[in-house]
Amino acid sequence: RPAPEVAALAGKLRWAVISAYKVAVAPKRPPSLERGADLYRQICVACHGVEGRGDGASGARLQPAPTHFHHRERMAQRSPFGLYNAITLGVEGTGMQSYRELGEDDRWALAFHLARLALSPDAISAGESLWNAGTGRQAFPTIDNVAMLSRNDVQARFGDEPVAIQGYLIARPGSGGQAHLSP
Repeated sequence: RPAPEVAALAGKLRWAVISAYKVAVAPKRPPSLERGADLYRQICVACHGVEGRGDGASGARLQPAPTHFHHRERMAQRSPFGLYNAITLGVEGTGMQSYRELGEDDRWALAFHLARLALSPDAISAGESLWNAGTGRQAFPTIDNVAMLSRNDVQARFGDEPVAIQGYLIARPGSGGQAHLSP
């Protein structure tokens, strides 16, 4: 089958599994970006570099190279949930080890911190303006879509403005208030 058809079917299967097994796809509390940044400095800098560009001293000898978190096109394909899973499980065939020993809140904080790195201040500001104007509420009634969907997923489902809104909600978790959190 053509790649777009396979991708669409895989996406449907992903949502069916999540629904059937009630997989938690979002944090229970707004992630602390400050905590995420602290964890990044403690455990990620050696491979991913000080700014998250995949240029850390230990990462120079890894194949494949560590992820460059500022690479917008690549990061547009990754959701905070995908980053959370990579942190939790590691990535086979790479130098990315599991950090399962971190608490759930810490893994979400780190995932949101990483997702935020590819966002420009202008994009975050534009998303904030849209969110405060009441735009995009249907796309993000809870934190689930913020966490589970990549920017590419958001664009395909909801359009361009919600992509900016998602960026704002990633950069300022909890800014939607308590109602924004999953029950």
